[in-house]
Amino acid sequence: MSEEQNASAGASTNQAAATTNTSETPKGWTEGFDADLKGYVEKKGFKNHVELADSYRNLEKLVGQKEKVVLLPDKFDSPEAKDFWYKAGMPKEAKEYTIEVPKELGDEKLADWAKETAHKLNMPRSMAEGFMKAFGERSLSEYNTLQDNAKTLAKSDHDALIKDWGAAYDQNKNIAEYAAKNFGFGEDELKSLGATLGPAKAMKFLLKLGTGMSEDTFITGNKAQNSMLTPEQAQYQIKELMKDTDFLRRRAEGDVNAKTKWANLNKFAYPGEITI
Repeated sequence: MSEEQNASAGASTNQAAATTNTSETPKGWTEGFDADLKGYVEKKGFKNHVELADSYRNLEKLVGQKEKVVLLPDKFDSPEAKDFWYKAGMPKEAKEYTIEVPKELGDEKLADWAKETAHKLNMPRSMAEGFMKAFGERSLSEYNTLQDNAKTLAKSDHDALIKDWGAAYDQNKNIAEYAAKNFGFGEDELKSLGATLGPAKAMKFLLKLGTGMSEDTFITGNKAQNSMLTPEQAQYQIKELMKDTDFLRRRAEGDVNAKTKWANLNKFAYPGEITI
């Protein structure tokens, strides 16, 4: 083998040995360390001086970017922890939060309260704003559902009331409205009454009040007149007339008054049906 080949082979061997030594644990590399430092190195798992130096270099890189280094406070709610929360995203002042509350759920006071509370609790801006947005969307969805349910109930009650009162619906409605006005019920009181009793029961309650104001009469403007009957009232009167032999005789003989009364009672008792 030539001298050049020998030199090349020796260099390769030395290079391989050097590479191997960086990953192996050199004997005695921690000599000179006190017991505490040796324990720290062993606990961290450093195998040689190269790994130790590399770790220190990486630490320097990180510490050099101070804005990315956040030291955790001992107590997160202490005054000393403010710097930590500022770095985490909490604004300097509560008014810096961007929080909006749907008009259906409240006014600007609620938004102000949310900002003040979020700042008091050291909430980062993105967290506070994200939470209030999600809360507002959920609350608005529930509000809309309640409104839809209330509209459905009101329509169902209204339809049932029309069927229950029959031809007397307009008359009874006017009586109820007259009673509400006479007793001084405002819009808010009527809404509260409807929410408590339900629309149909509220109307029937007002009807009783109105009927009591003018016994056995229907108020039209300032005049009283007995006119319309509910299906139930008309059916009751028909049953009573069926027991009246004199009325049945007059009706059978074609008495105009008897036939008219019979026709009107049937019109109220069975709205929409043709009676003879």
